[in-house]
Amino acid sequence: MLEGFINGEDYEYARLIAAYEQMNQPAIADQLFTKTWESVKDSLYDNEIPFLKAYFQAGGNPDRVFQTLQQDTVDRQFQHLLTVAGEYRKRNQSQARTEAIEQFIRVAVQIENRNAVYLLWQTTENGYVPEAKVAMERLIPLNKIEAGFRLVTLATQFELLDQIEPLIQRLLATNPEARIDLLQELAIAYAQTSNPDRAVAIAERIPRKYPNYSPAIATLAQIATTLHSNGQPAQAESVFAKTASIAAGIQELDTRATAYGAIAVAQNQIGQTDAAEASRQLAVRWAKSAPNYPNAVLSSVVQQFLDDNQLPPAWATFQEIGPEALQETNIDNLVITALSVGDLTIAQQAVSLIDQYHAPRSFPFIVPRLIRAYLGRGQTQESILLLDRTASILIDLPEQERSPDDVEQIVRLYAQTGQIDQAQNLIDHYPYAAQEGYAIRKQQLQTHLDCYRPDENLVLYPINPRFDLYPTARER
Repeated sequence: MLEGFINGEDYEYARLIAAYEQMNQPAIADQLFTKTWESVKDSLYDNEIPFLKAYFQAGGNPDRVFQTLQQDTVDRQFQHLLTVAGEYRKRNQSQARTEAIEQFIRVAVQIENRNAVYLLWQTTENGYVPEAKVAMERLIPLNKIEAGFRLVTLATQFELLDQIEPLIQRLLATNPEARIDLLQELAIAYAQTSNPDRAVAIAERIPRKYPNYSPAIATLAQIATTLHSNGQPAQAESVFAKTASIAAGIQELDTRATAYGAIAVAQNQIGQTDAAEASRQLAVRWAKSAPNYPNAVLSSVVQQFLDDNQLPPAWATFQEIGPEALQETNIDNLVITALSVGDLTIAQQAVSLIDQYHAPRSFPFIVPRLIRAYLGRGQTQESILLLDRTASILIDLPEQERSPDDVEQIVRLYAQTGQIDQAQNLIDHYPYAAQEGYAIRKQQLQTHLDCYRPDENLVLYPINPRFDLYPTARER
């Protein structure tokens, strides 16, 4: 093995090295580790972490890895020193653990363009939580922790929320939108850790992200639901009252409308349906009072409910949109949510509105979802009605607007329902059939449909009453 090729993706080598160590054969272990580590590093895939995991699980020696890393790149030291420190901890080697952590800190300070938060999260996922926490505590005051994805999650786990807020606030100048997202996460994290006062204080100061949307209101509403879920209903009601008071004072009516929409979503989440309906009606009232594009504001409120799969209030709000605005209103999302929660009645009504108000090309794009839902419930007749309508639209479309994908979907669905003649008629209108690539697709579709045609030469014999597999010649 030492003279030949070693596969860096085969972690049995890691276990073999550990076995030689335990058999007190350090010379072979040294040679085998050196050659295998080089192969692991040169692999096309990231095999270093799983290799070390297999090695340590088999009882491998952290000293060997630590000494090897001394001669390796700072990038590799950054990646693996905390793992080595964690293995020292498992072996009660506290001084060696401290040394490995100190070296990691020195490397992290000098290295550039490496995501420390991701590394600490990865280290935590691999079971080295104490080492990741110590490293984060040390790196925060050194300004070597970036404000980004998973920062708040780690800080919550390590009880370091107070320490990371300055990191987030510094994003004001460089990335204000990311700062808003992280402040929302931070506020809700404080609520989850039973610190509602701090949560509210942060949420109230979150600035606007979009002209007609208030992240502060949305965050306060979610803080209230978090407190309610944590068994703090009185605090939750207090935050809801504060949120509604702030919403009422917003001057821009479109923003006030979406603010009440956010409150209604939160109230529905904790089962306060009456309060949620009152908030929804306020959202509708202020949306209709908005001086500019009130129907667009209503559509925004609808989407707030859809984002949380709250179909009934979304549908009720959608019906407030004037018919003159439906041509410009997104109805597809309403269909998708209705199907996701299993309400085929609303899905059908929304599809009918698409057919009535949107361009013909829109209908074949969305309707197959509803057809499949009907077929899944055995409602074949409803499926056929939609298939016939879709086929009619496709055939009437100019060829350049007729999508081969849409035609193929409807033909296949027709085949499932046994409507072979209708499917064949649609194949006969396959677009661009004179072009080679589309001609091949058309032929493949034809072959698929032909599989559903009954075989006129097939003779079906009755089952023998004696349960013989085949009837006798006389019985035939």
